Amino acid sequence: MGQEKSVCCDAPAPVASGMIPQLTVKNLAQTVDFYSRVLGFEVLQSVRQSDELSYVLLKSGSVLLAFQLESYLKDKYPQLKAWKAGKGSALIIETSAINRFYERIKGRAEVISNLTVTFFGAQEFVITDPEGYVLIFRSAENPAGDK
Repeated sequence: MGQEKSVCCDAPAPVASGMIPQLTVKNLAQTVDFYSRVLGFEVLQSVRQSDELSYVLLKSGSVLLAFQLESYLKDKYPQLKAWKAGKGSALIIETSAINRFYERIKGRAEVISNLTVTFFGAQEFVITDPEGYVLIFRSAENPAGDK
């Protein structure tokens, strides 16, 4: 597989080597608590600015999520002042042992869709985090059960 040409010009298209979603939040401490205590993510990196937590990078397995304090982002980029975070987005997170994971968190998070089998055969359930982001947890194995 060679480098593909970009649509607009003769320059080679960039090759993506990974992606880390960065979500903006109003309450970073609450978000970190939810993702670490409820969902089992670990903190890889945190940044404080003016003695306030402004950025955190979290990890669970091979999934990385970054969270930025909304007020910091809007101060840095004034054109985002009217932007509303957490609306119209959903993150799909593949997980193993989905039945056990669902049982562990169903009373600790707002479940908006219980564990079901999708039309394409995967098991999934849907929750929202404290900031309103939609998280779809999907089985990484066949829907017959946990491996």
